[in-house]
Amino acid sequence: MVRSLSTHRVDVLIERRDEVVIVEVKSIAGMGAVGQLLGYEALWLRDRGTERPVRLLLVCERMEADMRGVFDYYEIEVVEVGDVPR
Repeated sequence: MVRSLSTHRVDVLIERRDEVVIVEVKSIAGMGAVGQLLGYEALWLRDRGTERPVRLLLVCERMEADMRGVFDYYEIEVVEVGDVPR
């Protein structure tokens, strides 16, 4: 894993032959998650280049009501898993 990504503690990094998937896990999908994912992507591209496409993925319990358009704009895939027992 790239040192800068591990220093900034990406939640999950999946390296496939044909793509890289950067995954963030949050209770609520909000603006902070957007910033984190875009930052991780920038660090990845800086350190590893553009050999494979990078896909951004957020796994969350729920999304803030007005955030869908923001995630769509930045092409960040969101998976809502609903309430997770703690």
